[in-house]
Amino acid sequence: MQNLAAMDRYRFIEVGYADETTELGILGRVVPTLNEGIRKGMVKTANEIRKLFMGENGDDGQIGVTMSTRTLVRWAKLTLQFRGLRIRSDMRWSKHC
Repeated sequence: MQNLAAMDRYRFIEVGYADETTELGILGRVVPTLNEGIRKGMVKTANEIRKLFMGENGDDGQIGVTMSTRTLVRWAKLTLQFRGLRIRSDMRWSKHC
């Protein structure tokens, strides 16, 4: 535990996650060509991950990592980058698992 002198140097603020409408707006601006249904599914998935992380279902946090809005945006960008990518049959995951 840090001593009081060190604790005086910091401010702690608890900030919640953006609401669904706000995150959909962010994704709409960042990746407007991504299908709206896919964007909605991504936000829904992110919110489910957050609920598990925060223990909102009655448990005390079932997972140790959450999904930030920044991670959600990165996921959406990567989805566009890899859209239409063809995987060679010799590169499929099933052959490596």
